[in-house]
Amino acid sequence: MRVNRARRYPSVTAAAALATALALAAAGRPLAAQQTSAYEELQAFSTVLNHIRLNYADSVSYHELVHAAIDGMLRSLDPHSYFLSRADWERRSAFERGETSRCRRPPRCPCGGA
Repeated sequence: MRVNRARRYPSVTAAAALATALALAAAGRPLAAQQTSAYEELQAFSTVLNHIRLNYADSVSYHELVHAAIDGMLRSLDPHSYFLSRADWERRSAFERGETSRCRRPPRCPCGGA
């Protein structure tokens, strides 16, 4: 359920790539090393996230950055996986159920749609 968006924030893509690299680097380590370094890696991710939010040319919210990072992680692991927010998922589900297929003309429309 991927929503196509234009790549307006190249630094956001860099943050997503960094998050993916950090996650994949942790995957190859023993469990004890993963637990101690997971916090360090999350700290590195948080540092990059905050740096981009504060220093990027345009205003970027944490919401945009986190969702772009999640999207980048999923895309790097599997090109068929994607992330949708709850609102996007609900819109898509309604569309798939046919709830949004009504005619959007005035009530006099011959099909009876509102």
